[in-house]
Amino acid sequence: FFLAVLMVLGLFQAAGWLGASLMYGLGYLFGWERIFFPLIFSVWGYHVFRPERELLQPRTVIGMVLWFFATNPFVHLVTFEAGQAVPDTALLEAGGKIGQWIGDPLTQFVGFAGAIAFLVALFIASLMLLFHVGLEDVLAFLAYVKRFGLWLWEAVSQPVRAWMDRRVMVEQASSS
Repeated sequence: FFLAVLMVLGLFQAAGWLGASLMYGLGYLFGWERIFFPLIFSVWGYHVFRPERELLQPRTVIGMVLWFFATNPFVHLVTFEAGQAVPDTALLEAGGKIGQWIGDPLTQFVGFAGAIAFLVALFIASLMLLFHVGLEDVLAFLAYVKRFGLWLWEAVSQPVRAWMDRRVMVEQASSS
């Protein structure tokens, strides 16, 4: 718990040299995702004190690791051009050094679009592991999103269609 508190204070520059150095090191490696480390260490501390709760199952830990390995390179790829020299200070606010180490070779191997597609798939798989969700649940969620999207499209397009129909009737009336 001490590390979690130190990291939170480090985020707000209130932990002195140690907290600032810790957050700089995490920022250098993980970029903007350093803000999640206080939560991770809090959960780990809780798990150490209450192991019967089984909060950190192997599946959950693998999901967390995959989430970091999916989002860091994704953020790096959408922030910087491939092959571009990136200063260390810029890595602190983007995907970090891990994002650069994974993203640049992945882009050279499968191209930008292939890398993005792979990282999105890895991100979805990591969320499925992290939240213990099966493929059926994901498909049900996507069906719900589709229904919501269709409802939203109908709600937005209906007034536009009515306005266009009135406009056509006004133009026809004025041309007669």
